[in-house]
Order: sequence, then C-alpha cells, then structure tokens
Amino acid sequence: MRVGIDVRSLASKPYTGVANVARHLLPALFALAPHNQFVLYFVSDRDVPHDVALWEGRFSNVHILARRIPGRIFDVAMRFFPYVIWDYAPDCDVLFSPNINLVRTKAPRVVVVHDLSFVRYPEFLSPLQRYWHWLMVPKKQAKAAEAIVVPSFATKQDMVRLWGIAEGKIHVVQWGAPIVRVQSSRIRYQENPYILSVGTVEPRKNFLTLVRAFGMLNNKKARLLLVGPWAQGMVELKGVIANSSARDRIELKGFVSEEEKEKLLSAASIFVYPSLLEGFGLPVLEAMSAGVPVIASNRSSLPEVVGDAGVLADPWKAEEIAAAIDAILDDFELAQELSQRGKERAKQFSWERAAQQTLEILREAAKSRA
Repeated sequence: MRVGIDVRSLASKPYTGVANVARHLLPALFALAPHNQFVLYFVSDRDVPHDVALWEGRFSNVHILARRIPGRIFDVAMRFFPYVIWDYAPDCDVLFSPNINLVRTKAPRVVVVHDLSFVRYPEFLSPLQRYWHWLMVPKKQAKAAEAIVVPSFATKQDMVRLWGIAEGKIHVVQWGAPIVRVQSSRIRYQENPYILSVGTVEPRKNFLTLVRAFGMLNNKKARLLLVGPWAQGMVELKGVIANSSARDRIELKGFVSEEEKEKLLSAASIFVYPSLLEGFGLPVLEAMSAGVPVIASNRSSLPEVVGDAGVLADPWKAEEIAAAIDAILDDFELAQELSQRGKERAKQFSWERAAQQTLEILREAAKSRA
C-alpha cells in the first residue's frame, strides 16, 4: 500500500497539540508497516523541519515531497481555485491527513478531527482562527472523507450530534502516552510545593478559573506555574493574576523546551488541567506518565483519559478545584496513591496501538476504491 500523508501541520514550531500528535503517531506508523510506502507532502515557504527530514533517512519506506509555497497562499488557492493546484497524492492508494487541511485528491481520504472546540466555543477564537476555519470548511471535508479518526468518544459524539456524521464512519483511536524522562532526584513535597499546568494560554484552557482557585487555597506557600505559548486572552489573564491575593506566587513561564518541561514535571506536586473542552488531553497523560497527581476537568474527553487515576472537578467552579488541590497537598498518602494510579493508567495508552488502529483504517479506506 502506498500512503500519502499531508504533513503541513508540522511546518511551524513550537509544536503544540495537533503537531505533537503527528510527530509521535507517524514514526510509529512507519515502523509498524515497513512494506508499505509513505509519501509525505510538505507545503510551506519554510524548509522541512530537521526532525521531520530525519524520517527519510531513518525509515527506508518514507519519502518527502516538498513544495516551497507559503501555506496561506496554498490554502486560499485550494479553497477557491482547486483545479489550478496539482492533485495531492496522485499515485497513492489512500491519503492520510493528521489535521483538516484542504487538499485536492482523487485518492480516498482519511482525516483526523481532533475536536470541535471551534464549533462549541466559537467566541474563544481569534479573528485569524475564525478565518482559517471558514477557509478550511471542516464539516464539508469531514463528510467527504472516506473515514474519520477521532481521539475520543466525546469528539465522536460531538461529530454525530453537531455535524450529523454517521457513527460508522468515525473511528476512535486514543493517542499514546508521551515518554517523560523523569529526574531520578525529584522532590515533590518540598517546603514550597508548586502546582503545574501546561497548555497554550487561551480561554478554552481555562487558566482564569485556575488562578482564582489558587487564590482560595488554604496552603499559602504553594506556587502556581503556568507553562505554554501565549495566545489570545493573555491580557485578561494577566489582569486576573495582578488582582489575585496570591499574585506573588504565580508565574507565567511561557513556552519551554521539552527538557525544561520534563524538569518541571519531575518536581511538581500536582498537575491541574481545568480545560473546558479537549479532544484528548495529551498534557494530562504526560503528567500521569511522570507520576504527578492529576486534577482535571470533568468535561469532554478528559474523564476518558483520567479514569479513576486522578481527581475530576467542575472546570467552572474555582472552589471545587481549590478543595481538590488542598486535599492532595495536605494528604501525602493520597498524593502517593494518585501518583501510582496515574503511572499505571498511562501504561494503557501507546502510540504503537494507535498506529496499528490507524493502519487498519487506512487499509480499509484504500480497499474502498480498489
């Protein structure tokens, strides 16, 4: 089988959710199917990222075809002038899109829809994000695809309910647990513990409620570290922090390297993820893999990921999140139990299994037009 893969989601760094999935899933797919050929289509005015380029040398079944065209120009051309653009994957049996990007292809297509946050919370989108989703016509693309991959049953339910997609067309493939190199000399219960939250600083991640909850803690020595690239809503978040009684113990660290993030996870006392909607929630799985006690939102996909290995809280209720944090900080045995449960839970998720399920979906899609 010859598989075309649209890797435009890997064009820009730093990698966040969608790109992080692609950079873990694709190598697992290449290794799993050495007798299949994978053609990676890369369209950008930038060079192919070094880590992506290395795949061509690491895997004999991988070939990269790069076109130096600015992504935004290509997207507009695909939307309004599709027949002046070449056929994507002309010699491929199936085209796999790890994200919904417009393409022109005669091959059957399998697309990944990570979540429908842009449908459920359109008020959280920036003007540029609104334009992109309008340009991509994601609902139309999903309906035209041969098969759709989603990372959770919550996302599948949203697609059936909000877009009217047939259930049989949607396949749930849960992502794998990131490999976290935990520091051997970690000290989580130091005199001044810290609570960690990782994610793009945007309204949907709900850092505002977390900051309010932090100000309610009985523990007045703990610190709060918010890690992730800054996006819209930053002005409001800074205002809430400035007005917090705990403002001197709150730190906005911005984007950090993988190595620095692993160090922060190694010494964190608690990981809190109060997101209003997630297609999956890789940061939660990452924290559990590192053995950090987790408090997560009880909405969308997060209960599927956390199971009974963490504490679930209403993301709209700051007092509920605060009570959960205090309970873990005050109870060493509870913290240890959650740490162990989290590590065991994380073992249930693997990129190899995700790749195997994805490969089967690609094979079935390829057969559909054979």
